[in-house]
Amino acid sequence: LVEVDDVDALPAVLDDPRLRGAGSRAPDLLVLGGGSNLLFAGDAPGPVLAITDARIDIAWLDGSRARVRARAGVP
Repeated sequence: LVEVDDVDALPAVLDDPRLRGAGSRAPDLLVLGGGSNLLFAGDAPGPVLAITDARIDIAWLDGSRARVRARAGVP
């Protein structure tokens, strides 16, 4: 299990040789966001990458309206 709490670090994490298969990314890499809708009936087939970045950014604010960007780990 690899937890990433900053998606900006994701490229470096994915370059880790432990997450690679035969010369490319491991085909059985399981990527999770919050993971609350996931039920395991057994062991994961390979490495598990949990994105726990819980940042919420305001993209723009226009008086009564706003656009927000929620990262993958936000419930």
